[in-house]
Amino acid sequence: MKNLYFCLLLAMLPVALGAQTTGSGFTIGVSTIDIGANLSEAQALKLESKMLQVIEKSGVATAGYSSGILLKPAISVEDTRIAEGGMQNITVTTCELTLYMVNAGDNMIVYNTMSRKLRGSGSTAEQARNNAINTMDVNDERYKQFMSTSKQKIIAYYNTNCNKIMKQAAEAEKKYDYEAAVSLLSGVPMEVTCYTTANRKALSLYTKYEQQLCNKIVTYARGEMAIGNYEAALDALATVSGRSACNVEANQLIAEADKKVQRHIDRQYNLQAQQARALETIAMGYYMRSAKRKK
Repeated sequence: MKNLYFCLLLAMLPVALGAQTTGSGFTIGVSTIDIGANLSEAQALKLESKMLQVIEKSGVATAGYSSGILLKPAISVEDTRIAEGGMQNITVTTCELTLYMVNAGDNMIVYNTMSRKLRGSGSTAEQARNNAINTMDVNDERYKQFMSTSKQKIIAYYNTNCNKIMKQAAEAEKKYDYEAAVSLLSGVPMEVTCYTTANRKALSLYTKYEQQLCNKIVTYARGEMAIGNYEAALDALATVSGRSACNVEANQLIAEADKKVQRHIDRQYNLQAQQARALETIAMGYYMRSAKRKK
């Protein structure tokens, strides 16, 4: 429930990614699952940070998970040698870094790939790998070209598969899996021919998803109020739309919690803007959980 609330809360905030968005709102996430080379957790995090920089510096996308597109790095050690030095020997490592641009829902859909050599040195093999990752130049034009070409291929894929995606969303709707349906539809880029149709349908399904979650939000808020965490309860209740089935109960809880913290919650927010942010957040949560299930 806390994960659910976290996603809903994000939907109500002016998310940093939204402020950084390029004209199209094109977002790409990073997955370090099956990264290879027996990297340590710290090395994997460093490589993930490098990938996020590659995305942000590309000028064609921003880092995020709402589009259902992932940049997956894989690294392998090609050669490790010991170079004799003065005071101590130096380990020199050559790694191959391969980047895969994939569909988050189906990693078998690969939009684009590229490979680069990384070289590093250190007193141990691990230090040499650290150095190889640290010296990766995220401003390399080849990464920018890879990102630009990837975006073109992704748009081409969605243009070709528009009808298929709409049918998949319809099947998910029949099963009342509104999260999956919304995620599929909200991942359609603005540049794609069926974007308007997909976006309208996603907003319609979001309303159904909102009703589905309504009671869960109220239950969460009651639990937070029971332990005196009124601020968290108010934040959660503020995400309940005035159209929701539990709106009356949510208002009652807001009034009760508001007395405790002397804070007024303004729920007269722009519904369209709220829904747009919520669509992104639902997709983000869905694809991140999907990636974890595939570990």
